[in-house]
Amino acid sequence: MNIWLRNLSGVKITPDGRHAIVEGGGLVSELVKTLEAAGKQTSSGLCLCVGVAGSSLGGGVGPFMGEYGLGLDQIVSARVVLANGEVVTTNDMSHPDLFWALKGAGHNFGIVTQMTLRIYDKREDESWVVAFLVFTQDKLEGLFSELSSRLPGKLGHLSYDLLMVRDPTADADNVSSEKTAISKR
Repeated sequence: MNIWLRNLSGVKITPDGRHAIVEGGGLVSELVKTLEAAGKQTSSGLCLCVGVAGSSLGGGVGPFMGEYGLGLDQIVSARVVLANGEVVTTNDMSHPDLFWALKGAGHNFGIVTQMTLRIYDKREDESWVVAFLVFTQDKLEGLFSELSSRLPGKLGHLSYDLLMVRDPTADADNVSSEKTAISKR
């Protein structure tokens, strides 16, 4: 069963600037836009078109996870409608077992209608690069060796994601070597 929460959308930042309150139907794009306007950021999902609740409760893999942890690590509390219709607020002190269960398998324990997330100040010197590098299977061991030897501790607040895909239609002799988009914000 799916329950449409899109009309329950909205994101607001708490007065102390340490948390964002996201309604159950709020999208990652709305969270990012609100935080960006306030000079804030957090770990959230990578795809902007999905819901914050679904993405975070399922892990919240995204660009800032190397610095702040997964999206689920940012959840401070959640308002949940249980199967019996009861509405509870979960956190480390109130319904802690349910709170623990929500983070990573939350889709199975009730309907999350609101979440409070940790947010962080955006660094002024932040810049980012998105690069798509394509390697054939015989080059992967060398790639991982190179990443291991060069990246840790040498590039500051680096976060990178690796996606491994087997494409049986790829022509190993004619793979493009690099497509890069660079931007500074």
